[in-house]
Amino acid sequence: MSMKLFYTPTSPYARKVRVVAIEKGLKDKIELVIAPPAENPPELQKTNPLGAVPALQLENGESLYDSPVICAYLDSLSKDNPLYPSSGIEKFRAMRAEALANGIMESGVAIVYERRRTDTGISQKIVDKHLKAIDRAIPVLEAECPAFGEAVTIAQIAYATALGYISFRLPEISWETKAPKLAKWAETFSERPSMKETVPKDL
Repeated sequence: MSMKLFYTPTSPYARKVRVVAIEKGLKDKIELVIAPPAENPPELQKTNPLGAVPALQLENGESLYDSPVICAYLDSLSKDNPLYPSSGIEKFRAMRAEALANGIMESGVAIVYERRRTDTGISQKIVDKHLKAIDRAIPVLEAECPAFGEAVTIAQIAYATALGYISFRLPEISWETKAPKLAKWAETFSERPSMKETVPKDL
């Protein structure tokens, strides 16, 4: 029995997990199951009571959910290509980077969903709040990316998938023009097989 990853092709959180799985050499041990949360698939709800993706069903039937938890678990399955530092301040810096990237994703997703509202109309105040959050985060990524080495880390994966989602859903933000070093790094990182295989696509 293989593990099952419930995901959608457009979820940046699920993409992060999929990239981790590929970078760790675990791709063939995970069955991918498309499970749009809006359709309330019973198998997804059984795996994650919150009904959100990504959710990972383990070989023993137990489940893990929330992308940082799943990513850390997958990283723990092999000592090869470690993505998280094992201890010290570097471990917490990596966790901080993943949290920042997740925050960018959350703001991006919030903007997309707010703009799709048809019941009470779009709240520009909410949209602007999240746009400003992304705008404040980009310079932090710009400052950190020159320190990235050749070894792939969770920070790099998290940043790349967050930026990929913004470019996919909110291209008008044009973050690349505000962060040239980050844009150059992201362009190079996007050529990795793990990134190319997980490019977001609408169903």
